[in-house]
Amino acid sequence: MPNEPAADGVIAALPDILAFVPGPGLMEIRRRFTSLAADALGRRVAAVIGRDSARGASLRVRLAALPSDGLLRLITVPETIHRVLWPELYDADELARFLRLAVEAEHARDGREHELTRPTWTARGDVMVGGANDAATLALNDFPPIVLGDPQRRRPTAVLAGDDDSLVPADALRHVAGQLLEVRRRMRDCGDEIWAFTREFTSTLVLRAGGGMGGSFGSSSPERYVGRSILWNPHDPEVTVEDLAEAVVHEAIHTVMDSADVLLTRATPAGVRWIVEPRLYDGVSRAASAWTGRELDVPTYVHACLVWYGLLCFWTRAMVSGAFDATTARRRIIRAGGPFMRRSALEPLRPFMSAVRPDVAALLEAIQERVAEEFAGLSAAAAAR
Repeated sequence: MPNEPAADGVIAALPDILAFVPGPGLMEIRRRFTSLAADALGRRVAAVIGRDSARGASLRVRLAALPSDGLLRLITVPETIHRVLWPELYDADELARFLRLAVEAEHARDGREHELTRPTWTARGDVMVGGANDAATLALNDFPPIVLGDPQRRRPTAVLAGDDDSLVPADALRHVAGQLLEVRRRMRDCGDEIWAFTREFTSTLVLRAGGGMGGSFGSSSPERYVGRSILWNPHDPEVTVEDLAEAVVHEAIHTVMDSADVLLTRATPAGVRWIVEPRLYDGVSRAASAWTGRELDVPTYVHACLVWYGLLCFWTRAMVSGAFDATTARRRIIRAGGPFMRRSALEPLRPFMSAVRPDVAALLEAIQERVAEEFAGLSAAAAAR
């Protein structure tokens, strides 16, 4: 990785990024994150060589033989990122096996000679290669790669056996695909840069049934699987295009936050993290969300403020463009922006503000004041919520 302070400019770029203002900040975060992940992958390959020189040397040769697009796919997928940036979570042999199979799957995907002996999922989990392919997949034009079902069953090291009850029912998948294409159309009507933001910061979009959602719709971004956005039960009959649009934007914003967080935590001293007191990274809930009332730990609360600001900016653009129903857009503007409009968003964070990085604290204060001033006309409606 180049000798550059990974954190430089990350915080300063966030307001424009979250407001979907075109500029170099977004791609700079992407570039630095990809560079960091590539460097980490190189260290993992070196570790394999240190344990088994023959196996490691073979892996290095096969990795170097990948075309640039295949190498980039391998580096930036959530399964690879989780392993190379947090290798302490994995057995060394399992990590080496994953990398070997993932590299061979990319060769097979490109129609090149490979060393796979059985059908194998790519590291993305969107394509099965190396043999008979009767697994359900879905690909949509100008859309992030789609993973159907549980990602743990769709990775190179997965055991391909048993029924998968995490799949969206086949008879509902066509409807879900149609709604997702409508999301893309409307978001592009909001502005090409908004769809580009969502597409580029969704490394994989997982469509999954079940989970802890009780059959209802929801979305999530698993910790440390940077770039993985999960839509739970998108086939729920009550799910609207607006629900899906907010979910994919919401999770793409989380990817930006997670990418920035990695640059601040994995490449720089701990003293420059979002929260400068290590004890506050203990996962203990200390502040009730001004939006949902849910108890959050301090780092998560800081992220939540920025995510809700991004959603406010999205729905504002949606309303101005007329791409979405105006009543729905206005309601979601008030929901996302209400705490900022009432200047109450940061109150639960006040007891811990001295532990927040000064530039991050200043950014949060500036966002709240800006929203309160620019949306003064909606303050009464927000206060009624």
